[in-house]
Amino acid sequence: MRLSRLACVMVASAFFPSLALAQQHTTLEAIQVSSATRTALSLDQTPYAVEVIDEAEIQRSAATTLRDVLEMSSAVFVNPWRGDISIRGAGARGTLLLIDGRRLAGESTAMYELNRIPAGRIERIDIVKGPMSVLYGSDAAGGLINIITKAPAEPTQGSLGLNTGSNSQGQGAQTTLDGDVRGTRGALAYAAWFTAQDANDYSEREQVHLRVPRNGSGGQVLPSQSEFGVRPDGRACLLTQPACATAATALRDLLPDALSTAVSYREPAQVWSLGTQLGWLLSEDWHIGLDGSWLDEHRDSQWVNASHPSAWLRSDGLAAFPLFNVPTRTQLDNRRWDVAFNTRWHATPSLQMDARIYRSQYRKDEAITALDWPLLGYTSESASASTAGRGEVRVDGMEWMSTWVPSPAHTLMLGLDRRDESRTTAFYNTLGIPETRDYRFDALFAQHDWAFGKRVRLVYGLRQDELSTGQRAVTGRAGLRFNGSTAFNWRFSVGEGFRAPDLAEAFLNRTLPQGRVVGAAVVDSTLGKLPFELVPETSLSKELGVDGKIGSMRYELAIYRNEINDRIEQVVESPLGVPYRTYRNTGKARIEGVESSLQWRASDGLTIGGHASWMDAKNRNSGQRLEFQPEMRANVFADCNLSADWSARVAWRYVGRQSFVDTRSGQAVASVTSAFHLVDLRLAYAAWSDSGWDLSVGAENLFDEEIDSILGSSVGTWWYLGVRRYW
Repeated sequence: MRLSRLACVMVASAFFPSLALAQQHTTLEAIQVSSATRTALSLDQTPYAVEVIDEAEIQRSAATTLRDVLEMSSAVFVNPWRGDISIRGAGARGTLLLIDGRRLAGESTAMYELNRIPAGRIERIDIVKGPMSVLYGSDAAGGLINIITKAPAEPTQGSLGLNTGSNSQGQGAQTTLDGDVRGTRGALAYAAWFTAQDANDYSEREQVHLRVPRNGSGGQVLPSQSEFGVRPDGRACLLTQPACATAATALRDLLPDALSTAVSYREPAQVWSLGTQLGWLLSEDWHIGLDGSWLDEHRDSQWVNASHPSAWLRSDGLAAFPLFNVPTRTQLDNRRWDVAFNTRWHATPSLQMDARIYRSQYRKDEAITALDWPLLGYTSESASASTAGRGEVRVDGMEWMSTWVPSPAHTLMLGLDRRDESRTTAFYNTLGIPETRDYRFDALFAQHDWAFGKRVRLVYGLRQDELSTGQRAVTGRAGLRFNGSTAFNWRFSVGEGFRAPDLAEAFLNRTLPQGRVVGAAVVDSTLGKLPFELVPETSLSKELGVDGKIGSMRYELAIYRNEINDRIEQVVESPLGVPYRTYRNTGKARIEGVESSLQWRASDGLTIGGHASWMDAKNRNSGQRLEFQPEMRANVFADCNLSADWSARVAWRYVGRQSFVDTRSGQAVASVTSAFHLVDLRLAYAAWSDSGWDLSVGAENLFDEEIDSILGSSVGTWWYLGVRRYW
C-alpha cells in the first residue's frame, strides 16, 4: 500500500477518539518510563511508541485481573475469551510479557497469565509498541508488556480489596480477595502481597457430532456412516472384510452420531498467590534486593477435543483407534516459584552497574479424560485419560548492565543477557512419555542516548544473540524525537525484530480445542506428518508519529509498517485427509496500520476520550489475512462526576472481523468471525474516601452482545461489586 493511502487513513482516523489511559490525570513530562530504553526517560522524550497505564487508572476502571486492564488498552489486543495477546499484529509469541522486567516460566502463551495476575498488585504497566529485540531478545519482536508491581513505600501503606460478580443469571460467579503492605524500616525496604481467587464455571449446552474414520483410505464421517467395526478382542476392522463382518460390532451400533455436552467458556478455577520484595541500602551507592513469589492454581473444565483415543486398538494393534470431536474434561494443578536477586552500584556519580540473577520454575499436573468414557469402551474415567502426567518449565536468567553518563547530553549503556530455558512434558511424543528440551540464549547489546538540547533526542542500539541451536542474529533499532512545541511534536523510529522458534513450535504434539497441533520437528505417520526445520523470522519496522496538546485536548497519531521475512505461522495441513495444525516459515508477511488517539477534558467533571486503529495484516505469499487479527478496533469512554459522591464511567469497545481457518468440522475451512461491540458501565461511590474506603459497582457487556464461539462465548451481562480499604 502506498504511503499516501496510509496518510489519508491516518488523517481520517483522527476524528476517532483514543483511550489515553496514562495521560488522563498526569502530564507526559511527569511520567518516567524505563521499559523502552532500559534507562529512566520521561515519556515526552521517548522516541518510541509507549503507552503507560498507571495505578490511578487501574483503580478507576475497577479492573480485577491483568486481563481486565489490558482490555482497556489501545496498544494491546486481547481477544475477549481466547486469552491471546498481540501488539500491532505480532501475535502472542512475538509479544513479550514481563513482571518487573523479568520473564516467567509458564505456558507457551500468556493465556493463563492474564487471569493469574491481580490488578491490585500492579503499580503501573508499560506497553512498548514495535520491535524490542535489540534490548530484550527473541520473543520481543513485536513489542512488550512490562508489569511493574507495587514497590516499598514511605510511610507504610497497604490495601485490602474484595471484588465479586456474576452474569445476570447468577452464573460464572467470581470472587477475588487481595491485599498488600509496603514500608521501610531503617535501611530495609519491604513489600508483601497476596491474592485469592475463586471462579465458578460458566458453560453452555451444545450438540456435538462425533466423527470416526471412514475406512482404510482415510477421512472422517459420522459413526452411522463408517465402515469400521470392533471385534471381541478390542481391535477395529473393516466390515467390508468377511471375517470382520461376522464377528465385529459396527461402530454405528456402539456410538451415537451426536451427544449433548456442557462446554466451559469460563472455566472454574481457584488461584492463590503471594509474594514479597526486600531491599537493603548497604551504603549510599550500593543497593541489593531479593524478590520471591509463589502461585498455586487448580482448573477444571469441559470442552470438545478435536480427537481422543478410544479403548479400542487399530487393526495392527500398534495404536489406539481414534475418535474425533469428543467431549473431554481437563484438570490442571499448577504451581510456580519465582526468586530473584538484584543489585545496583553507583561506582561513580556518572557510572551505574545493575545486575540480576533469577529463577522461575513452573510445574503442571494435567489430566485429559473422556466425559462419555463408557461409549469409548473404557471401564472408568481415569482409564480414558489421553494425558495424565506432569510437565515442568524452568527459566534461569542472568543480566548485567552498565550505564555511563559522561555528560548530560549522552547516556551510554552496555549489557549482557543469558537465559536457559528447559521444558519437560509428555506432549513432545505420542506415547505420553515425558521428554525434556532445552534452549540457551546469550546476548550482548549496547545503546547510545544522545540529546541535542531540549528539543531533539536520538536513541540507537545494537544487539547480537546466539542460541544453543547454533543460530545467530544481529538486530538494531534507532528512534528520533523532536519536541517542536506543546501543540506539535513528532517521532520516527526504525527497528529490526528477531524471533527464534520456541520449543512448542518445534516439538509440541497434542490436541487443543482448535484441533491437533503438531510441532515442526515431529514425525507422525498416522497424519502423514514429516519433520522440517524452522528458521528464525526477521522483521523490519518503521513508524512515524505525532502528538501534542491543544488547550484541554491531547492527541496522538501514528502510522507504521512491519515487513516480516520467514514468518513463523500456525498453518493447517491434511496430507492424509485428517487436518492438523503445525508451524511453518510461511514466507513474507506485511503488517501496516494507523493508530489515533484523542482525549478531551471538557470540564472539571467530564473527560471524554478513546482510540481507533486500522491494521492490514497479510501473508504476502498467499494474500490471506493473518489469523485473529482484526482490521478495525475502537474504544470510546466518558468519565463524569454525577454528584459530590458519585462518579461514572461509560466505555464502548468495538472489534472488527477476524479471519481464521476452522477445522472443527474435520475439514479446513477459511472463515471470518463477526464484528462485535461491548458497552461497560461503572459507578463509584466516594463518600467514604476520606476514611480510606472505595466502593464501585458496574456491568460489563451491558447489552448482552453475542460473540462467535471460536473466540469463546460471552457470559452475557456481567455485574460486579468491589470494595477496597486503604491505609
